[in-house]
Order: sequence, then structure tokens, then C-alpha cells
Amino acid sequence: MTLLDRTRLRTGCRNCVAVPMFHGFGLGQLMLTLALGGTVLTQRHFDAEAALAQASHHRADALMAVPVMLARILDLPKPCGRETRCHRCGW
Repeated sequence: MTLLDRTRLRTGCRNCVAVPMFHGFGLGQLMLTLALGGTVLTQRHFDAEAALAQASHHRADALMAVPVMLARILDLPKPCGRETRCHRCGW
């Protein structure tokens, strides 16, 4: 099984990359998304609510974040009004 099989990312995907691009994980996700001809959604500084809003607004296929970032997103109030069913995967 390949990386693409496990992540379910496809050509033309839209990925919200919340991690810094100077980090190996962020750079790797940037390169993978661009290699697939996809769109990379980024923020200058991580903000949990803004990241979720951005991913929802652009109907991102994936949200790439580290555990601390995911914990901050999960700590948001439940009725945050954000649609997340569009996400195929999250790291």
C-alpha cells in the first residue's frame, strides 16, 4: 500500500497545511500537494478557529496538523458552525 492509498489524496486535492513550511512535515505536505496538482491552503500563524474556517470555506480534502494543533481544534466550542464532512483525512 502506498502513501497515496493510505491518505486518499488525489489529483487536484485541496489541503489545509497548518504546520510550518520550514518543518519537514509541512514541506513534505506542500510538495506532495503540488505534485498532485492540488491547492495548498496556509496561514501565517496557526489559529484553530481560522484553520477550521479556512478548511471548511475551501472544502479542503485534508487538514495537516500536529497533535497540539488538533487538540486546539477539538477544544473549540462544539457548535462552531464549521462543516468538516468534506475532509477525507487529517494528519
